[in-house]
Amino acid sequence: MIGRSGVVWLVGVTLVLVAFAVPVVLPTSFDDYRVVAVRAAQDALGQVRTVGLVVEADLEGRVLAPYVTQVLWQARDTVGTAQSDLAGEEVPDERAGALQRQIVPLLAESVRRVNEAGLAVDRDERAMRGAVRALRDLGERLRAFVDGHR
Repeated sequence: MIGRSGVVWLVGVTLVLVAFAVPVVLPTSFDDYRVVAVRAAQDALGQVRTVGLVVEADLEGRVLAPYVTQVLWQARDTVGTAQSDLAGEEVPDERAGALQRQIVPLLAESVRRVNEAGLAVDRDERAMRGAVRALRDLGERLRAFVDGHR
């Protein structure tokens, strides 16, 4: 027979399990999905703009190579995580599906442009200038997405 402390312990464990299981089991709403999509876009936007500024500073000789390497590594990690977080989110309805069709290509392009910037840094000034222009353009589109869906 379970004593009073055993029952209290069992109820406590059950409550903790329910607290973690219910949010995982409940369906996602459009607003939940929108919040995750906007957060992913904000993360990508921050990294895209940062990489553009750092590549531009590198062109002007204002930063050291190890710093550029670190920024590029962090940007790749952050945009990859943003893309992964969004991919792991349930798409609850058609409105969320429409939102997904807008943000997924922007996140994929963010990954591609950050990687291209890393290659450009190792090539030449022309490639670096092209990377900066592409990152600025992408940054504007990410900003428009964030502003339109807050």
